[in-house]
Amino acid sequence: MAERGAHLHGNIRLSHMKRLSDLLLNADGVVDVSLDFHTGDDGVHLVKGTINTRLGMICQRCLKPLHLGINRLFELAFVYSAHEIERLLGSYECYEVHGDEVFVRDMVEDELILSVPQIPVHDSLTDCDAEFISRLGGTNKTTLADNHISSFRELKK
Repeated sequence: MAERGAHLHGNIRLSHMKRLSDLLLNADGVVDVSLDFHTGDDGVHLVKGTINTRLGMICQRCLKPLHLGINRLFELAFVYSAHEIERLLGSYECYEVHGDEVFVRDMVEDELILSVPQIPVHDSLTDCDAEFISRLGGTNKTTLADNHISSFRELKK
């Protein structure tokens, strides 16, 4: 595909990505994928891509639904051996290929998994569940900080 300069554009259902689905609240929706395959000046087979989607997850702060927008640009070099990885690692982000086939869905799933934060939370505390915020003592940052500090003081006693 890289030698022909192929371009792929389409959608992949989230439900078809088992490893990613295990991280999600639900696997509804699709990933919009655009991939351009080409050969670099040094003869390395490359893919430049974009993936866009919204993932339904659980906020790890308030334990309520969170919709995480993913817009990822990437460029990968296809490598076929550990020796190639060592040789190219300083210049490219490597994607190891076993055999002659690249499974686009697996590659896209890998990039999505890398895009998911280790601890997904709402962008702002005020986006969290109102009940959770009231248990913390309101949305005022100073109040929240004071509550956390007083909690630590209680623990020290």
